[in-house]
Amino acid sequence: MARNLLASVSGRTKKLFVSPAWRTKRTMLILMAIEFPLVVAVLTLFGIAHPNTYRTKLWQQGADLGYNSAPNAILYAMANYKPVKTPLVWSGHLTNFNLVISVLQTFILICKIPMITLNTFYPMLSLLVHCFLLALYSYSAYGQTGHDTLDPRRPSTGLPWYIKESCDIASTSTLKGYCLQAKSAFVVTVLVLVLFCIYVILSIHSAIPTAAQREQYEAEQAEKRERNAAIAKLQAEIDAEAKAYAEEASHMSVDPYWAQQQGQFQRSPGFAPQMSPGGIAAAPSSPYGQWAAHYAQQPQQQYYQPVSPGGSMAPMKSPAYDPPPEQYQQPEQYQQPPAVTPRTEAFQHLSGGSRSDLPLRQQ
Repeated sequence: MARNLLASVSGRTKKLFVSPAWRTKRTMLILMAIEFPLVVAVLTLFGIAHPNTYRTKLWQQGADLGYNSAPNAILYAMANYKPVKTPLVWSGHLTNFNLVISVLQTFILICKIPMITLNTFYPMLSLLVHCFLLALYSYSAYGQTGHDTLDPRRPSTGLPWYIKESCDIASTSTLKGYCLQAKSAFVVTVLVLVLFCIYVILSIHSAIPTAAQREQYEAEQAEKRERNAAIAKLQAEIDAEAKAYAEEASHMSVDPYWAQQQGQFQRSPGFAPQMSPGGIAAAPSSPYGQWAAHYAQQPQQQYYQPVSPGGSMAPMKSPAYDPPPEQYQQPEQYQQPPAVTPRTEAFQHLSGGSRSDLPLRQQ
């Protein structure tokens, strides 16, 4: 039963398929065109606010208007040795965080445009990227709307004053401008969050395959299984042949192998060696074969005489070998010089015959 359950689960997992193509690629391009000015706005506003252009000033302005605590509340708490933590909405951590995520979003947008043009920005990848950016900007929006309960007399449990109130209540025009910048940064952050939510929805919609995509995927998988089966079959045949060859080679020894070779290749009778009575092989066609046979029949000769009773060694005797019964084949005799010509005889006769016994050089 467990095996059947495992097979059913594996069969279901094989049918899982995520589409790698966008259903609405044109919509994605339009959304990227909308995202570009938002990225520029976010990067500009967060860049102006970094590191502390107007954060502390708005904090003090809110304290003067009675909406939140004052920045010097941190100093009073530290002087009284009370643990205190700066509210997130007025902290430098939030300012740095906003600048970092704006730079990251700009880099991702620069990478998304060529990737979706080359069909490499898949829906699942888009889902992961935009979920990550959505989480980052959600934290940024949460920080910009954070509470300030540092001063119990003036707690701020809602939105900061620069968001929920009009910027006209600021005491100076400079603070009014800072209030408008902080309000604009929050609005752009909300728009970016909405855009990323649309990205996530489109990514999920495109990742779910259609009926045509599923049929194409199943056909490709069936072809792949057939190809793998053919390769496995061929590999099994090769392994079987190799195993049979190894077994045959292991059962074959050296002696039967040379016996088989001698049975297949017969040597020529003219070159077949013959053993003499003494055990020395010699070719019968060679004159040395008769000498070797004769030498084998001779008794072994001693090369040294035994020591005499006086202690002196007798001189060495050379072994006496009897000549072989048959002499070697005599080489052909040199031809005799040619007969004396009549001219030479006449010359010898005239010279008195004193040099008639010496052969003359042939002319």
